[in-house]
Amino acid sequence: MKIKSVSYYFKEAFQDMRHNKSMLLASVGITLVMFVIMGFFFLFTSNLNYMIKDEEQKLQITAFLRDDIETERIQAIEQELSEIEGVRRVYFVSNQEALERLSERLGKRKGLLTGYEEDNPLRHSFEIYVKKSNEVPQIAQVTETIRDIAEVRFGRDEVEKLTRLSTSLRIGMFFLAVGLSASSLLVLMNTIRLTIDARGEEIQIMKYVGASDWFIRWPFLLQGMILGLLGALIAGLILLALYSRLYAYVIREIPFLPMLPANPHLFNLIQIIALGGLAIGFFGSMISLGKYLKV
Repeated sequence: MKIKSVSYYFKEAFQDMRHNKSMLLASVGITLVMFVIMGFFFLFTSNLNYMIKDEEQKLQITAFLRDDIETERIQAIEQELSEIEGVRRVYFVSNQEALERLSERLGKRKGLLTGYEEDNPLRHSFEIYVKKSNEVPQIAQVTETIRDIAEVRFGRDEVEKLTRLSTSLRIGMFFLAVGLSASSLLVLMNTIRLTIDARGEEIQIMKYVGASDWFIRWPFLLQGMILGLLGALIAGLILLALYSRLYAYVIREIPFLPMLPANPHLFNLIQIIALGGLAIGFFGSMISLGKYLKV
């Protein structure tokens, strides 16, 4: 493509936008709104998924050992548990540590445990932390088969709820992204089509006198891409400003609530939005030009 041609394409694109300010505002505004909505849903689901992952990190299987087990056997069991596929970490809890934890949980009522220091009724156990919540039941089954493990416990209902929620989030986010992208494309197409319709006769004449399809297309394609990119970038700046404020508030007021930081997650999202704006503008213009280039 010649530099002179590129200059002409950009000149035509900007000139058209100057003459159609209402179309420019409508296209940018519609793209902006669509990407802000999509961005907020993406950030919401990403943070919800992040919270689920945080809870998954806390999910554990507790394996209680037989009362008369020897120290050497405890070490061997720890090694066996560590080698199970899907296990992230194994932590040994002695019956003394278990009693201390129970005392802390009871708080002011810890006097109820008086006398148990010498005759501890609790058992040694292993806390098994897994990589994925949906692997907990299988890992628990394998753990039960290990010799000298008396009992295995895990929050079955909690695991199932987290797994269902995580799966639903991924499916929902996919369909939401597809739906909003299609809506943005259709709306931008219809908006750009108004400009093309206004210049329909001019396009027909250019076609009849021998102008190539791409010579006719490029000014409109550039126009669509610029409008899509503008809307996407403004949407990105709005998301950045609002999310940064929200993140600062959560860190200050609700520090125990896990939340994704703006950097790098939001900046990656802005890049995706910018590329999405370019793509929607390009394909929206390309489809809208179709009927005029079939002559």
